Amino acid sequence: PRQKWNVPATVATGAAALTGLGALWGGLRAAEAGAGGELRFFVILAVLMLLTSLFGAVYWWPERREPRVRYMESAGRGTTEVQARTAVFLLLVAMVGCAAALSLGAAVEVLVTNGGVPLVSVVLATLGSVCVVFLGEVALGRIRAGALTLGPDGLGPRGWFVESYLPWVSVARLRAVHH
Repeated sequence: PRQKWNVPATVATGAAALTGLGALWGGLRAAEAGAGGELRFFVILAVLMLLTSLFGAVYWWPERREPRVRYMESAGRGTTEVQARTAVFLLLVAMVGCAAALSLGAAVEVLVTNGGVPLVSVVLATLGSVCVVFLGEVALGRIRAGALTLGPDGLGPRGWFVESYLPWVSVARLRAVHH
């Protein structure tokens, strides 16, 4: 059956796109005025908001492709893995990267232009640091796109940073059928 558009998600996606275009316009005006610092942050904000819009479009698109399914051998037994959409995860990582650049860049800019250490610099640096830690965990493979593994003994859902296992006998009203 054909899926319908999610109206609130479509409106939010459009709002993010408009905000991104507005930030791009602000960046152009800052460039005309010769304000290099403002230009950098407007451009990073524009990229972040346009990525957010793209994320919403990819995540909520009504005609999504079928998920990738693959057969794997594990400990001499076959399992089926249904993988989550990689594009959604990669867009999330790109958005967090932009948020890190925006937060850390603003923290440094405020620190350099003001005497002492303003509270806003500390807050922005903390937010940016959390983003950098997330990106580090992705780089180390501790956070990755999710999947659902279906094996002869049970199922194993894997989220971005959580893995679990549920034996088939624990699933209510389900019994194994072997062909």
